[in-house]
Amino acid sequence: MTLNEITTEIQNLSYDDLIKLNKSVIQVAKVKRTLKSAAASGTFSIGDRVSFNGKRGAEYGTITKVNRTRAIVDLEGKGKYSIGMGDLQKVQTPNA
Repeated sequence: MTLNEITTEIQNLSYDDLIKLNKSVIQVAKVKRTLKSAAASGTFSIGDRVSFNGKRGAEYGTITKVNRTRAIVDLEGKGKYSIGMGDLQKVQTPNA
């Protein structure tokens, strides 16, 4: 079934069925996000240069703390933020 077909079928659902569907979709999304974070958690360490997509586009910073599913990233003068591991990408730094 394609996404367009699913969207068309959703139009025919009752309100109660839409609420149930919404809860199911959110639950699946949370599980996938957790799995993505868990897979990424072993790949980052303190001092790693990373990037992520923030509200204003690509942001770059340095990891200052690694938690179970999130990392604290210092954005060099813009503050420190807690970012989900699944949203981070390592940035290659040139050797000095």
